[in-house]
Amino acid sequence: MGLGKTVQLCAFLGCMAASRRLKSVLVIAPATILQHWLTELKVWAPGIRRILIHQSAETSGGILLSSKRTISQPLLRNLDSWLKDSRRHRLFEAIDEDDYNSRVPSSFCGTAYAFVTTYENLRRSPDIWTQHSWSYVITDEAQKIRNPDADVTLVCKVSIP
Repeated sequence: MGLGKTVQLCAFLGCMAASRRLKSVLVIAPATILQHWLTELKVWAPGIRRILIHQSAETSGGILLSSKRTISQPLLRNLDSWLKDSRRHRLFEAIDEDDYNSRVPSSFCGTAYAFVTTYENLRRSPDIWTQHSWSYVITDEAQKIRNPDADVTLVCKVSIP
């Protein structure tokens, strides 16, 4: 605890996204640290579009949210097409704070997207989560999946590329 593992991983994802070697990331964590993941991704990987799939999404200002706070195949397809369009048009990429102040936010190129959700959400709709091709699946507090026969463990094992 306190060694900066989350920050290191977010910085790594930011570098991968900036070099266009990353498409989609799934972050699975306990509900108590979802906001921490969103904050660190915003700081260390600003080009990654962050999507919170959890009931606390209503109070998460400034983050792209699913209106129903649930995952669906159309949502995943829309994000895939958004990423392709964004990369095809080769719009500006934010480099530093001056870029954010001098250009409109819609002019920035999205370089990847990350879903941040809980183990319980993963367990509730395994078919949708496992059918998507994830670049990386991150499991925080992985002791939640230590029972090899639990439903959530089996879903996590299938989700990992």
